[in-house]
Amino acid sequence: VELKARIGVGMRTLELQHRLNIANEMLAYKAEHDELTGLRNRASLIERLETEIERSRRTGEGIAIGICDIDYFKKVNDTYGHPVGDRVLKEFAERMRESFRPYDLLARYGGEKFFVCCTTNEISVETIFERFRENIDSHSFLANDLGLDISVSVGIRTYKGELSQESTRNVLLDLISDADTALYRAKNNGRNRIEIAEHEEMTPEQRTSQRLA
Repeated sequence: VELKARIGVGMRTLELQHRLNIANEMLAYKAEHDELTGLRNRASLIERLETEIERSRRTGEGIAIGICDIDYFKKVNDTYGHPVGDRVLKEFAERMRESFRPYDLLARYGGEKFFVCCTTNEISVETIFERFRENIDSHSFLANDLGLDISVSVGIRTYKGELSQESTRNVLLDLISDADTALYRAKNNGRNRIEIAEHEEMTPEQRTSQRLA
């Protein structure tokens, strides 16, 4: 009787520990991922990007970061409401998973902006992101319901260990700034297109001024 009681207590303890481990894993996942799309969130993205930059500086392997912005997304929310807008964001994230490779870093940057970081050694940057742009543009969203035509503009900055004298955080800020500049160039040039930033879109003085601001 005593043995059975002890075994029962041990089994209940193991079950409680198992449930606790699952709960901790769920909390860790939620801390790193966007609740709506399931992609990484901004905080998790920044941490991973710093790791990728350090790896690129160490190995010389090229990476590309892309900021992807859904064109005229405000019109979707204004016309159909935020629940439809959320459905578009979820489908957009799913198409990102389809277009990019399993080991590429995908994240929701905020609102209708999304972020990609990928290696570029085995395939050209244009090929990688043009495939994604075509995936968004060529098939209607919510096809069995509203059939919305959605497009995306993308600003890209490539990196291969340059700016080595800068801290990792400053390099990250510079790359994001250059990609964002390229994104707005894509918007100004008609949208539904990709633009690749020239290396060091800003002068060192402009970068310093921007950081201080």
